Amino acid sequence: MKKNNYSIKRFFKKYLPFSKSGMLDLLAYKGAIYSWFLISALSLICTFFLWIAIYKNSPSDSINGFTLKEMLAYTCFINIASFGVSAGSTHEKISDEIKDGSIAMQLIKPISYRLRFVFVTLGNYLGTLFIFTLPLLLLSLIALHFFKVFVITSLLQLLFHILLFIISQLVGCMLYDAFNYFFGLCTFYTQASFGMFQLKEVIIRFLSGSMIPLAFFPSWISKILNYSPFAYIGQNPTLILLLKLDFKQIIINLLIALVWIVALEIINSLFYAKAIKNITIQGG
Repeated sequence: MKKNNYSIKRFFKKYLPFSKSGMLDLLAYKGAIYSWFLISALSLICTFFLWIAIYKNSPSDSINGFTLKEMLAYTCFINIASFGVSAGSTHEKISDEIKDGSIAMQLIKPISYRLRFVFVTLGNYLGTLFIFTLPLLLLSLIALHFFKVFVITSLLQLLFHILLFIISQLVGCMLYDAFNYFFGLCTFYTQASFGMFQLKEVIIRFLSGSMIPLAFFPSWISKILNYSPFAYIGQNPTLILLLKLDFKQIIINLLIALVWIVALEIINSLFYAKAIKNITIQGG
């Protein structure tokens, strides 16, 4: 028993500093985050006007199960959800390490190459959660409630769903990081990090419901995507905030997302074992 406790303590002592460094990285590059936030805010405003124009010219008050107010709230919440989910930078870090040759030193250290990125991403997520996500969510809820876009009927229910949203967002962050790691490993072959980054972003944003809700896809595609890992990155955390999912559905979604994380990490492990044999270090 003591040996197991020692092993667990040693494990966290080894990897928790990476989470701390992830939080410090977030504070070190505040300018880039604020710039990204400004661009996202402008994009959000443009998207609001787009949906208002669409619903204004629609013969029905509801489109694919969403009213205009629900769509505006969805657009706001999914931008907040995406802000936290995409907090990690595993893809970029792998690319940088290949370019400057520092990956050679990282690979010989007595730590897991994958777990290092997992704990850095956790630090990034926690920093983003307390510095940006929660304040933005609070301001958004107040503004949406003031303009009667999202009416708060039960404060206790809302707080409970915010807690479930944070848990779901964290799981989505781990899913996103698994994709980040996969595309980062692709850089071992291509060295085309920018192209792979753009490809990853387009795929995830389109299939996760970040651009439009998955309900707007053809029904058979929507059913498939609802059980894909992408839905748990964007749409599902957002539907929790919109109170469109009951507790049972939320728990089922979280369990499915955890299964996807395990599956993706197994794929990543197999891919890493093969990709590591083909690495070309540009800086070394």
